[in-house]
Amino acid sequence: MQTLSHSFGFLPPKEEDKAFYEEKAYDVLPFLFLPIIITIPINHHHIEIILTTYRQTIHFQHQKSINEFFSLPPNLNILLLIYPKELEILKTHLEVFSHTIKYINHILLELQEAVFRHNQAKLKEQDILEVVATNPLLKTELKEFLDYELQDIKKHRPDIVDSWKHYQTFQSML
Repeated sequence: MQTLSHSFGFLPPKEEDKAFYEEKAYDVLPFLFLPIIITIPINHHHIEIILTTYRQTIHFQHQKSINEFFSLPPNLNILLLIYPKELEILKTHLEVFSHTIKYINHILLELQEAVFRHNQAKLKEQDILEVVATNPLLKTELKEFLDYELQDIKKHRPDIVDSWKHYQTFQSML
């Protein structure tokens, strides 16, 4: 983003927004799990802690990050948010606050496990190549499709096509 901002003349992103730009656009968390809103009843208050992603923070602009209180796995890119007044109320009830931290840390571990399982189950390029290798009809159809779709780039920039490892593997199957 720094290079793009310099090249196109817009302000570079702030350091505190770094996680937003590093987050994967098609990550599993926003689609399957988040946001999660945890409601904590304290006396006549209902404190809400929101577990969300950096991309979803646009919906929660008045809340404050409380990530520093939790053991966040580095690969999750999760933001924990609370209204500042509610944080002060929660901090005055140390036992509830301590229990909340333990509970949310447990949720974070479960989310980390779920993301790991999801990532293990994803089809990889090699998986697709193995299926194509064992199915002659699919191999022929894919070849015809790629020959048509890639004709211009093969003609004008064959160096780009030559750099595609999985395409080269597919070509070697033919």
